[in-house]
Amino acid sequence: MISIIAKENQKIVIDEHIKSTISNFNEIILTKEKTPEILGLHFEKDNNELILKSSYYIGYIWLESGKSFINITPKKTKNNRVADFVKMFSDCINDSYVATHLDETYKIFTQQPKIEIDKNKDIITPFIILNFINILYKITKQGLKKGYRRETKNLSSKVKGRILINQTIKSNHFKNKLEKTACDYQKYTTNCLENQILKSALTQSLKYLNFTDNKLIISKIKNISNSFKFVDTKEVFAKDFTKIKLSSFFFDYKEALNLAKLIFNQLGYSLQTKRDEEKIKIPPFYINMPELFERYVEVQLRKTYFDNVISGYSKTSRDKNSYIWGLRPDFIIKNQNIIIDAKYKYWFLNPVNDNLKEDLQQLSLYGRIEDLKNNIGTDKNTESLILFVYPSTEKNNKKEIKIENSELIKGFSNIYKMRIEIPYK
Repeated sequence: MISIIAKENQKIVIDEHIKSTISNFNEIILTKEKTPEILGLHFEKDNNELILKSSYYIGYIWLESGKSFINITPKKTKNNRVADFVKMFSDCINDSYVATHLDETYKIFTQQPKIEIDKNKDIITPFIILNFINILYKITKQGLKKGYRRETKNLSSKVKGRILINQTIKSNHFKNKLEKTACDYQKYTTNCLENQILKSALTQSLKYLNFTDNKLIISKIKNISNSFKFVDTKEVFAKDFTKIKLSSFFFDYKEALNLAKLIFNQLGYSLQTKRDEEKIKIPPFYINMPELFERYVEVQLRKTYFDNVISGYSKTSRDKNSYIWGLRPDFIIKNQNIIIDAKYKYWFLNPVNDNLKEDLQQLSLYGRIEDLKNNIGTDKNTESLILFVYPSTEKNNKKEIKIENSELIKGFSNIYKMRIEIPYK
């Protein structure tokens, strides 16, 4: 099996021997240009030479199923730091509103063959567990669903369900316990199969969950554990998932059970299992770093502007929050005359270049849309405040995203830039 390792948004060098072993290598890349399913791999011209480049997706995907895969990792900054995307995701989950809009930050291809990697390179399992905890927390806030569970008990002076005649005679009548009756019946309870699977998956996850010291995540886990106090854990088998039938009203349960299945596949079905092997197998996946950064920026914005923040989510709100020509800014702040764009780029570290030019033109156009200007509380003749937010490669004491904490871009009026510190490791 061929393994190719590369960094995000950088040139990828693949020698001719590797190319020759991957059938239709060029066609694989060219037919799916910049799609997340292949981590945004695409060809660009550089000095009249066609080069292969990665984009801002990280993860593992097959180039040729079962034969060759590529792993894109976050690039290092000049001071040798790497974005801690697990911590960013964890911080997003802490915001109850943003936590419900993380679908586009990553995707797991569960139907594809798994990829064997070193255990210490597993970055997707923490994402799965954090998302699982987030959905479990939502479920507990709504209240656990109840279901029917079959029980067999010796009841005293009453009958319930079906009488087990042989067991009643053998266990009770022969021992002169004439008031006792063995009965088989269904009980409507939260201690049903769905909840048992979820609690068992949480128990399995907590063995792995030594990667976070996040107090809010720990608080959520305590709340979840308290809500599941009267639910039993069980040895879960793959066939248990086929026994569950949920209506469309239980969307969160369906998602939680899908994640539970992934957790058992990753960490083992037995609660006694310990993942001690050096090599593990993971499903192909991608993490969308620009989307994750955008959600991380939203968390910071909501600390300052609260419900005045209107986001243009990539899919769920595209139609609702788009304007003329389908234009859709990342964020607008109601009644504050502010338009904000989150850019997971470091182009402000260099002088003005072509990429910056395109971004400036795009955001300047947003400031000319009449409907948008109405939403941010300004009239059509007033110039909007435009703010670029981008990640800092160094420690930055300015936490709040505000115009007064930003810097005016030279040569422009009312266009500002601000770098914010993201978690690094």
